Amino acid sequence: MLFKKDDDRKITRFEKTWISDGSGDFTVALDDYKGYEIVAVQTVPGENGDRSTDCPSANYNVTLIDDYGFDWFYGEGLGRSDSVAEAFCRSGRIPFPDVATLTIADAGSAKQGLVNIWIA
Repeated sequence: MLFKKDDDRKITRFEKTWISDGSGDFTVALDDYKGYEIVAVQTVPGENGDRSTDCPSANYNVTLIDDYGFDWFYGEGLGRSDSVAEAFCRSGRIPFPDVATLTIADAGSAKQGLVNIWIA
């Protein structure tokens, strides 16, 4: 299973750990969330989000791209910190796209992090 789910809440948090490839990128399809809405997103650098081990390069990017190339994080995931957890949310909930790819870019080779996504 790609994500951990908190079943006892109306708003659910999904957690995804990642390790970038040799080009500094990571991608994973998230096509099972059609009908949900994104409430908030948090990025945490480092192995399992420890903020110290194999942290990504400063200003790495996190996007949620649909099959038309649109970023459903609206650019809020660009320029992430290499040492601090950061979160973002919009004033309204974001519909989860039918076809979605979570993409980490410019993180550096074999770097790690964690992305939490709250959905409802």
